Amino acid sequence: LLKQLGGQATLAEMATVTVLRCPNPEAFHALVTSPKFKPYILGELSPDLLVVDAKGLEAFRLELAWAGFSLTKGLSVKRRK
Repeated sequence: LLKQLGGQATLAEMATVTVLRCPNPEAFHALVTSPKFKPYILGELSPDLLVVDAKGLEAFRLELAWAGFSLTKGLSVKRRK
């Protein structure tokens, strides 16, 4: 279907990543601008999603708890119907 639409192959990227979702805009901004958290954050996916370095995950969890974040066991996502 995609080949028919554009006549060329469509590039896509895929990777196994660790994602942190923070729906509170003020807290999200604090995370991404804090020098304390910078070593753990690899990038932003959207205004509430961060890609986190899995190598330092346990240390990052401890830093988040110290800063007052409460982490859930999983990530809730919406699925298209």
